[in-house]
Amino acid sequence: MRILVLAPLFPPDVSAPALYAKELVTRLSSAHGVTSLHYGQLPEQAGRARLVSIRKDVATPIRLTAFLRELWSQRHTDALVTLNGPSVELPTILLRPFLPRSLFYIEHDRNAIAHTHFSGRLLNDRMKKTVIHTVVPPPILLERPILHPFDTSSHQARSNYEAAWIAHVVAIVSVCQK
Repeated sequence: MRILVLAPLFPPDVSAPALYAKELVTRLSSAHGVTSLHYGQLPEQAGRARLVSIRKDVATPIRLTAFLRELWSQRHTDALVTLNGPSVELPTILLRPFLPRSLFYIEHDRNAIAHTHFSGRLLNDRMKKTVIHTVVPPPILLERPILHPFDTSSHQARSNYEAAWIAHVVAIVSVCQK
């Protein structure tokens, strides 16, 4: 299955949403053809995924136009996974009639939604009405546990983290295949 992941942030950005996006793309690309369309420059490699970056250091209309063009060129994928953020929600809403039927929306940054301006909340609400399935990932996925060599609890935390990611990816893929 060919999956397109839209993300507002991607490493080398260091925020939790950027790290979540990279981990998601890496894990999906282990079994599927994945393209990540995101804002940024010089992205870190993520598994076998193809990475397409839109520069963030240009004016907003130019940036959104470039994102729309690239999203249009990628519209023939089997599934679309969109992470929350107005910069990816707006293009998704505008091109929705031309995008894959299987559209998955991940609200991975609830804090950003809570602190966004009115128009951002409107986009978020519209996005939820546009997609087939919306999910909020469990908090365990947003922070990778640190392994300490002599602390067995850190190994258990890592096992829980891995199990949560496996369940999360399986849920996304099963919805995308419908």
